[in-house]
Amino acid sequence: MTEFQLSDAKKGEKLKILRIDGGEHIKKELKKEGIDVGSVVEVISKGVDVGHTGALIVEVKNREIVIPRGIALKIEIGDKSLFDLKPDEIRKISGFTLDKNSIEALKKLGIEYGVDVKLKDYLDKAYIFKINDKDIELGIGEAAKILVNENGNIVQAPFCNEGEICNCIGGSEFLDKIEKKLEIKDVIGKKITKISEKPCEASEKGVKGESMTLKINDDKVITIGKGKAEKIWVEFYI
Repeated sequence: MTEFQLSDAKKGEKLKILRIDGGEHIKKELKKEGIDVGSVVEVISKGVDVGHTGALIVEVKNREIVIPRGIALKIEIGDKSLFDLKPDEIRKISGFTLDKNSIEALKKLGIEYGVDVKLKDYLDKAYIFKINDKDIELGIGEAAKILVNENGNIVQAPFCNEGEICNCIGGSEFLDKIEKKLEIKDVIGKKITKISEKPCEASEKGVKGESMTLKINDDKVITIGKGKAEKIWVEFYI
């Protein structure tokens, strides 16, 4: 039987998971939700969430931090995620579903368990950086994952002028992607200079992204984004 990506499935279809692409972190994360090879899933609904496509600008300890949407979904504030925070709403961070390195990187910015966080705004820009003498363009979500040591202060790349890359939020897959773009082996420790910034012309206000609501093994109901659904390969379950 022909296999296809879960993201291409239609409402009402019942499917068997054959394989999951991506690193161990994404596989473990999906497994916690009950999504594993051999699981049977039913597509309850597909659609587009209404909202904003930009990264979140939050205030923590009187400091503004940029949180990419994918990371915000993995920061818990009570019974929902940081991504669900409304403008000017203040909530305490109650947990994370991120890898250890990302949690430590966020801690350097003041994002940690128990602190109050307030959503201030959304931001959608693109930036040109020079890293290791090569120019690279990054969207706000990617740039915000790069931590820079600028004169002894740890800041995110969108807020830096010039410094040294010291850490990242997002795990090894993100680092691999940046290193592939730059054609270098290790980006940590490399000099970074912000050259320019511009509005993101591809931005579509009013859209958070596509999502799917699934019933797993006729029991648990969960919602996942299109990015994760594209990593899951399925066939029709008969």
